This record gives sequence, C-alpha cells and structure tokens, in this order.
Amino acid sequence: VNPKDGTLTLPKSVEDTRIVRHIADLPETLSSLGLRMCTGLILDSRCEGLLFSEPTDGAVPLTRPASLGADGSVTHPVPGVRHQFIAPVSRSLVQKNKNMLLIKRVPAGSDERLINAAVYMAATQPGYRYISTHNKINFIDTKAENEEMTPRLVFGLFCLLHSTIYDRYVSIVNKSRQINAKEFRNLPLPPRNLIENMGMRLMDARSTSVKTCDSIVNLSL
Repeated sequence: VNPKDGTLTLPKSVEDTRIVRHIADLPETLSSLGLRMCTGLILDSRCEGLLFSEPTDGAVPLTRPASLGADGSVTHPVPGVRHQFIAPVSRSLVQKNKNMLLIKRVPAGSDERLINAAVYMAATQPGYRYISTHNKINFIDTKAENEEMTPRLVFGLFCLLHSTIYDRYVSIVNKSRQINAKEFRNLPLPPRNLIENMGMRLMDARSTSVKTCDSIVNLSL
C-alpha cells in the first residue's frame, strides 16, 4: 500500500516485489526535477479543416503516434500517414518547439512494451518555432515555458523508461494498458545528476536499444 495516496499494488512474484521496492525507493519525481508530463494537444475530431497531409504555408508539424519508432527515434513526416501538419489558428493548438520525451498513451497491438518512448530534439525541425502533438501522445518537458531540457536529460529519461526494469515496474503498478499523465507524474526517479550521466553514456554508446539501456540503468541504479 502506497502511504502517500493509498493505492494498492499486488506483485505476482518475488521478482516483481523486488522491482517495485527498488524503484519506489528512488527519491525524485518529474515535479521535483522541475519537469511536467502533459497530454498531446490535438484531437482530430475537434480540428476539422485545420489538418493537412502536406506542408502548407503557416502550418506546423503535428507529431502522431506513428512518428514514434521502436528504437526511440521520432520521424516526421511519416510516409503514408495523413494529417501531419496543422494550422495554428489558436495558441491552444501549438506548443514551443523544445527538446521533449514523447510517450505513446496507448501501446499499439504490435508493441511488445508498455512504455514506448522516443526522443524529440527541437533541432530536427529548425524552421519551426512552434509544433504540435496528437492527443494519443504524452510529452515530458520543463514546467517553465522559457526553459528547455538538455539533450543529456532527455536521453537519460529515455534510457530509464526504455529499460526493462522500468517497463516491468509500470506494468506491475499500472491498472490498464493506457498510461495516463498522472501515473507518470508520480513515477519514482533517481537524482538529476544520475539521470544526466545515464543520458551522456547513452549518447556516447550511439545505440538506443533496450539492451544498451539495460546495461546503463542496471549499473547506475
């Protein structure tokens, strides 16, 4: 039983219990690190006439779940996917083009993992001050709009969430296949310096595979 909110976790094995206890003891959360998780802005049904399949004057990139690769990359535009641009007629439809960690809210049937995260670097869309994200994606960035996560912090968070132990932890404590922002806000995390160190090691490794993330996380936690 979580003493903070009274939620109940029922591990199914001794290994599950070890994982839950190990992760639950970590000292930080997104909030304590000055970060936030939000749900993507765009619902297709509410944006009729504003969505485009090709770059259009004034339109900005709209990242959809199909853009998130299994290797943690973000591809935009994705061939064959419609409506990957949106007209920014309202400030509520766009967000600043910043470094972020993107996470699918609902894993696809073909996804082997519960957590499907990808690293988005603002430099990949240099011509845009603003971008947008689809409602089926959650994104992590800084609480302060005028601040931005460093690449090593984004890659460090990706390393954690792409690891086997974190995917197992979330699958144990989560009540469904859909991952909501509230659950991630309460996710225990290690100190910032440790996360950034993992990020630097992952960037140096030039590999974002689960195996690489596991080797870094297992040595660091």
